[in-house]
Amino acid sequence: AILAQAPGSDPRRASRPQPLFRADTRPFQPSQAEMASWSTGLFEVTAEPGGIVLFLKSWFLPCLVAGELNTKAETVPGGCLGGGLVAWFLFPCFMAITAPKINSSETPVMAFAYSCLPCTGPCYLSQVHRH
Repeated sequence: AILAQAPGSDPRRASRPQPLFRADTRPFQPSQAEMASWSTGLFEVTAEPGGIVLFLKSWFLPCLVAGELNTKAETVPGGCLGGGLVAWFLFPCFMAITAPKINSSETPVMAFAYSCLPCTGPCYLSQVHRH
C-alpha cells in the first residue's frame, strides 16, 4: 500500500524522537564553588571554631545551638529562645530556612534532608553553626 505524503515532505528526513533523559557517564565532580561552600566538612566534628564541644552541644542540646543560629540568621522572632522553641518542634523545617540564610549556596531541600537523618543532624547543625 502506498501512503499519502504531504507535499514537500521527505520521509527519509523525518526527525528521530529525542530521548527524554540523556545518560551522563562522567563521574560527579563538584565545582570549586560547591566544594568551598562550607568552611568545614559535614563530618569534621572536631573542627574549629567550636570543636568537639560544639558537636556534643549539637548532639545533646540541639535547641540551644539552633537558638544561637537564630540569633545570627533571625529566622523566627524571639532570638535564641524563639529559635530553640521552633527547632524543638520543627527542626528540619527550621534548618531548611536557616541554613540558606547562613550559606547562600545551600539549598533548603539539602538542609531539610541533612536535618532529618539522625546520623547527620547533629553534624549538620555543627557545620552550619561553624560557618
